[in-house]
Amino acid sequence: MKTSWVRCSLFVAITGTLLLFASCNKTMSYDEMLYKELESGEVYEDLFLGMELGMTSKQFYAQCWELNKEQKIMQGPGNLSVQYEPEELDYPGTMNFYPDFYEDKIASMPMIFEYKSWAPWNKDMFSDKLAMDVKDMFESWYGSGFKVHDHPKYGKVLAKVDGNREIIIHIKDDRLVEAWINDLRLLNEIRDIRAEESE
Repeated sequence: MKTSWVRCSLFVAITGTLLLFASCNKTMSYDEMLYKELESGEVYEDLFLGMELGMTSKQFYAQCWELNKEQKIMQGPGNLSVQYEPEELDYPGTMNFYPDFYEDKIASMPMIFEYKSWAPWNKDMFSDKLAMDVKDMFESWYGSGFKVHDHPKYGKVLAKVDGNREIIIHIKDDRLVEAWINDLRLLNEIRDIRAEESE
């Protein structure tokens, strides 16, 4: 009986210490997480379809030319983006993308996803389902580890950060899911690009 009481007291003491330790540790902000990953020195440049962060505009257009000849991509709406139809999605959908360049190198790759059969009455095609579908596809491309984070600009997002490569998935509205792959080595420049776009 005495042994059980001692064990119980010891468990309470250890648990209390752990809780106290956890409460004393400041939760890392999203920006702090980015800088911590960047300081790791690990470098990841792979995007998709043979494209990479740091690729020049000439290399990007040459790769798109080849992919277009192979009928893997096409021009997006208004000829303002590249359209790709990923086979990994649960339902037929499109992925429209066009990179942000900084000093003629890809600094960020914004993307917009949607299901082709989206309709206001078709709840199976809404963006909450699509966001998880995009996450699953990205995990097959970049590995597991996407988690919900509080992003300083977009609120709740699914994100994965490996070294210099930040991947964000965000629900834009009922229909669209937007995503970005950013090179954290150019974090401040990317923010400047975003600020100019929003003006």
